[in-house]
Amino acid sequence: MRQRLIFNLLVTKRLTLAFFLFFSIIWGLPVGATTIFSPIVQLKADPGESVRGVVKIYNESEADTALAASLESFEAAGESGKPAFVPPSEKNSFLAWFTLDQDSVVLKKKQAIIVPFTIVVPPNATPGGYYAVIFWQTVNNSGTKNSAVGVNSKVGTLVFLTVNGEVVEKGELKSFDVGGGKWHWQLPINFDIRFSNQGNIHLQPTGKIELSGWFGQHKTYVVNDDQGYVLPGSVRNFQLKFGGYQATNEIWLKQLWLEIVSEVDHFAFGPFTAQLTFNYGSQPQSLTAENYFWYVPVKLIGLGVIMITAILLMVMINRRVKRLKQKIKNDQKLPKSV
Repeated sequence: MRQRLIFNLLVTKRLTLAFFLFFSIIWGLPVGATTIFSPIVQLKADPGESVRGVVKIYNESEADTALAASLESFEAAGESGKPAFVPPSEKNSFLAWFTLDQDSVVLKKKQAIIVPFTIVVPPNATPGGYYAVIFWQTVNNSGTKNSAVGVNSKVGTLVFLTVNGEVVEKGELKSFDVGGGKWHWQLPINFDIRFSNQGNIHLQPTGKIELSGWFGQHKTYVVNDDQGYVLPGSVRNFQLKFGGYQATNEIWLKQLWLEIVSEVDHFAFGPFTAQLTFNYGSQPQSLTAENYFWYVPVKLIGLGVIMITAILLMVMINRRVKRLKQKIKNDQKLPKSV
């Protein structure tokens, strides 16, 4: 009976060691087109002045390509920062200021050309920003237009025209939120910033979030790192993430381990303060906001509890085995009965 008990305890001990070995192995795992080279053109002019710009086009295909130009205005599409093109039926009057030197071209294979254009600003033009897009479309043999020509999902050339004068640069920080509330249990944590342009000219706000914790954590995140624009009368949403890991299709155990590693790498524990500073305008103006949140690393805590429990279990088993071995040894020393 005693030998069977000792055997069971030894098996349990070895299974526990195998458990640790298994987890250490898992957690140790390593984890034909036409291109427009000028997607954005920025120009400035005084009322009554004319200004010149250029569009650069390259034919990547192995065949000659005929292109025809068209002109439209654009505005902000929601809060994503993407442009929304105004239909030709709602054509803005300022588009009459634009004149292309060539409204149709034929590009030979691998040929690149520059197409100049002129903007003549009327003397009575209102100061501020004006926004147009020069599209290029392929033309078939019958002379009709086919699909629009794009560059990395952007179509045509965006023209940002500033008419000098009493330009109003005014921005407002609509909100600075930490997604999910004040308490967080897993990474990443999303920062959501909404900036409103209340002036009459496009703005290019830039800023940073200073993240600091009560236990010495400190990180800095750049806001609008790609220097995107916010058009007049629009709101743009900027989003950043604190922590997290690259999602994979690995087994759930490895994903769990990646989450724990992210918590350790970012020292994500306790209360945090997020300080936002935003700058905008030709004469820099600053906006600030502050937010607070708590992060509780439940996965890391859970791992700690499991490891401590397993260690205590191993110690208890080891002590029990030693006592039983000692008892057997003592029994063997006893004189045999006659």
